[in-house]
Amino acid sequence: MMNAAKTPDSSAYSFNHPNYRELEVRDHPDGFAIRLIEPDLSYAPASLAWLAQEEVGQHMGADFSDLSLEGEQRRLQEVIDSTDQYNWMIELDGNVIGNSCINSIEEQSKKYGCKAGSIAILIGDKNVWGKKIARYVNKAMIDWAFNEGGFDELYARIMEENISSMKSFAALGFELSDTEIESAHGKEMHWNHYKMTKDMWLNRSVV
Repeated sequence: MMNAAKTPDSSAYSFNHPNYRELEVRDHPDGFAIRLIEPDLSYAPASLAWLAQEEVGQHMGADFSDLSLEGEQRRLQEVIDSTDQYNWMIELDGNVIGNSCINSIEEQSKKYGCKAGSIAILIGDKNVWGKKIARYVNKAMIDWAFNEGGFDELYARIMEENISSMKSFAALGFELSDTEIESAHGKEMHWNHYKMTKDMWLNRSVV
């Protein structure tokens, strides 16, 4: 599914999200052309197709048993309208393959006493799993957050069985801060919480 490139410089989304801009991943070792672009309702069919596959959403801790195009359009509209999160769709060689975000900004900032947020990513296209795309997308997003977005701390919440995601965040320098057990959707979920501060990021070894 091809998607036309968007230019959010004067869009309502960028207006409502200070310092927001599209991002480019320039340093992937395989030379992939990766862009992080503005969310849009036109991507609802693609994201619906991802979430309809159980293995894609299995580590997100959400219930995707009742999916519909209308429901996914409503979810995307809520994402677009929310000023408590920054969202990007992930585009690889002209195709949208996933999404990434920094969310829960108000809650995390209040909790930690500084501008903070939770970072999350979904690579929905299984054909590109295992190619370290998430790591380099996260790197670009974190660079933006600490150098342009005004963030002081970022957190990641990862299911303990999601080994690949934990390795990816550890490779970026995130440190395990605590653990959590949650009961939701009829099951018990074990989460690991990871932390990155601006100072840690700016003083890290090059990834």
